[in-house]
Amino acid sequence: MAEEFDKVAVLRRTQYFQDMTYRHLSSLAECLVYKDFADGEILANEGEPRAKAFFIVQGEVQRTKLVDGQKMVIDVAKTGTCLGLLHLLNEDPSFATATAVGQVKVFYLGSKEFSKVLVDEPLLSRAFTYTLAKKVRQFSKILPKQDHSTDSKPRVVLYDSKSYWVQQFNRVNEAENLGFEIHYVNERLSPATATLAEGAVAVICFVNDDASAASLRILADVGVQMISMRCAGYDRVDLQASRAFGLLVTRVPAYSPYAVAEHAMSLCLSLNRHLCRASQRTREYDFRLEGLLGFDMYGKTVGVLGTGRIGQIFIDICLGFGCKIIAYDKFPSKALIEAGNVQYVTQEQVLANSDVISLHAPLLPETHHMINDATIATMKQGVIIINCGRGGLIDTKALIRGLTSGHVGGAGLDVYENESEYFFADPSAHVVQDQDLSLLLQFPNVILTAHQAFFTQEGVGEIARVSLNNVKKFVEGATYQTHPNVVKCD
Repeated sequence: MAEEFDKVAVLRRTQYFQDMTYRHLSSLAECLVYKDFADGEILANEGEPRAKAFFIVQGEVQRTKLVDGQKMVIDVAKTGTCLGLLHLLNEDPSFATATAVGQVKVFYLGSKEFSKVLVDEPLLSRAFTYTLAKKVRQFSKILPKQDHSTDSKPRVVLYDSKSYWVQQFNRVNEAENLGFEIHYVNERLSPATATLAEGAVAVICFVNDDASAASLRILADVGVQMISMRCAGYDRVDLQASRAFGLLVTRVPAYSPYAVAEHAMSLCLSLNRHLCRASQRTREYDFRLEGLLGFDMYGKTVGVLGTGRIGQIFIDICLGFGCKIIAYDKFPSKALIEAGNVQYVTQEQVLANSDVISLHAPLLPETHHMINDATIATMKQGVIIINCGRGGLIDTKALIRGLTSGHVGGAGLDVYENESEYFFADPSAHVVQDQDLSLLLQFPNVILTAHQAFFTQEGVGEIARVSLNNVKKFVEGATYQTHPNVVKCD
């Protein structure tokens, strides 16, 4: 019932009305009309003229848009959200279809009623204009300075920049005469920083950038047309939203698979032979061997989950040590099968029969937390787990329990499921609030590197080359259907 809601409070909850006086809000509140929507009921249809704004007071509203005949989810608006503020000023067609998720309660304000109040209350009109002006001013303050010269170089914005990215991207841009104007932003992409890409044809993002629907909407609003991921993974990109907003997404499918595979083996050997502890001891003139006993890699069974290019190179390295290889992949490699030195088995068999397990699978809903309490329980006592793939492949709490019990003999990790707050930065002057991360770092049989497996001269150089050439192909006319490195939305 409408009586259970304070209409003035409903208006004040939204950012565009929160600074107005009670008198002004009371005048608007008299125009609010209450309405219930059942699950699945449509509040607004894409493309249909609309002359009202909705204020959600209870429930959630899903916004979808048709792209190539498919319904794409843009976002889900929650309690306290105002949908369609600008429809108070015009009757333009709705950008998207708004559908109730469960029971939804809203107040709506019609454009005619709003216009009448503005005429009757000149001070309210001034207050509303002032509020909009403040928002525009906040937007303009964080826009980068633009070069208004006649130079027509395509502008590209690279987020989460570091000195090594600047060096390599500038080198490739100059060496290959690509002609881009590259603007480097230290901050990661997020809804708060997306406006920094104003005027850019493309943004170049990394593994921990927030390419959520909220960020993508702003990117599209400021004219960005493409997202070039400078990595192979794209799990932090809302692909449905990218299609809905007309943003092409590309990736670097292979930069230096050797770098990642070699790093995985480095972690394995360092764990097995206790190299970190041994090095620290000798630096302190402690030359004992107690606690440093390892095992021969020769003859051991290594299980590989994911046999793409990186997984295949890791297998080649293991074969050089004389290991027996068992592997699982949803799409087995024909080359590995024909070579005859790798046995494809089920995922369960890999987990149960391996002395070392190395993860090279993509992060998908079906692979999320593939290493968990249940799967660890099936593994060999003392198993070594290596992860240079995606942090979300491992349930960290389950891994900690396995390490604590001794069932897991060691873990070599280059990724961590909650790494985004810490990796590629220096939070050493602050107390780490992530208890799981703190616990992991206390285990002597855990080696954690900060997502550096890709970090070789060859790897970083190839990432820069492919990322910029992905943008070049787009500028030259490559589309969702024709770009060789496009990320498809299933």
